[in-house]
Amino acid sequence: MNPWKRLFSRRAGPQAGPLRLAFLFQYFEPGGLERMVLTLATGLLERNTVVWAVAYQKDGPLRSIFETAGVRTHFFAEGEGRHPTFPLRLARWLHQQDIELLHSHHLGPYLYGGLASGLAGIPLVHTEHSRELYAPLRYRLIGRSMDLLSSLVVVTPELARWRREQFGQSARVIPNGVEIPPLPDAAARHQARLALGLPEEALAIGCIARLSAEKNHQALLSAMERLIRELPAARLILAGDGPERTRIEEQIQKLRLSGHVHLLGYRADIEKLLPGLDLVALSSRREGLPLALLEAMARGIPAVATAVGGIPDLLKDGGGVLVPPEDSAALGGALLELGRDAGARARLGQQARALIEQKYSRGQMIAGYRELYLGLTGRTG
Repeated sequence: MNPWKRLFSRRAGPQAGPLRLAFLFQYFEPGGLERMVLTLATGLLERNTVVWAVAYQKDGPLRSIFETAGVRTHFFAEGEGRHPTFPLRLARWLHQQDIELLHSHHLGPYLYGGLASGLAGIPLVHTEHSRELYAPLRYRLIGRSMDLLSSLVVVTPELARWRREQFGQSARVIPNGVEIPPLPDAAARHQARLALGLPEEALAIGCIARLSAEKNHQALLSAMERLIRELPAARLILAGDGPERTRIEEQIQKLRLSGHVHLLGYRADIEKLLPGLDLVALSSRREGLPLALLEAMARGIPAVATAVGGIPDLLKDGGGVLVPPEDSAALGGALLELGRDAGARARLGQQARALIEQKYSRGQMIAGYRELYLGLTGRTG
């Protein structure tokens, strides 16, 4: 049968064998969205599912991590810019691999995935992670269409409220979820501090985030300058890479923070370093539901973070301290208060761990998506 002709015929009922689905996103590069997909994909592999990870703009190191975990991958190499014929190529590939459901992440993948899934006759699930891109009118028009071409999921109640107010749309809320590891012991803390080059007496503050403008590392560095006047043993560990790296390095030199800031770059072993931290900090201007924050809190590490995106909902019942965005003085004050009070850090750390166990576990996220997938494909559990 002509493979192009098959694009316009819908499938007849549920398929036999394992569920076959594909995730569509832009880059095989490390980021919160991509790591959330990796967590979800590996969990689905354990539940009788054939999983593909598909990117189309840029290849990168995350592709081999997916493959090592058992997730099949495909890269279309479309590059930057607009690609009007890409949905046809994607639809043909979906049919060739007998994919039953496509799951997109971000605006571009939603548009391409919505067209391709329609041509291939399969359902589309789309997850929105934040609302930071909706200022241009054309993006708002895309946002208004999301419940037409897809079964729409958002990662925070805040984002669900915003979409309802802006677009009159309802969306299913499935929060990001992370693995719940054993609580770090003294040996894990010691090993992590050795790896980070930290003395035992240091107050270790970690920020695991891409080095990009929306993360506003400049505010965190300004807060750090104030903090070390009161707590000279404080150290800031920045894990991540991105376009702002040179600017951040320049600010570290300007503020004379070289001995107090450890700039690690991208680390694939961040879970081994987290036990060495006393606090995590996030100074973002915009956020969805940051995976790095959840991973730290799952290990009993309290957070100091700006009240943006889904973070106020995350921390409303404890586990950390909220500060206003763009306010380095408030950020520094919160870090100083917790830095001086080990008891408060321990109490908030216990709350953080309990919160992740109750609402943001990997198992809960996987179960939420799997229920949706099975319903859309007509399968049973």
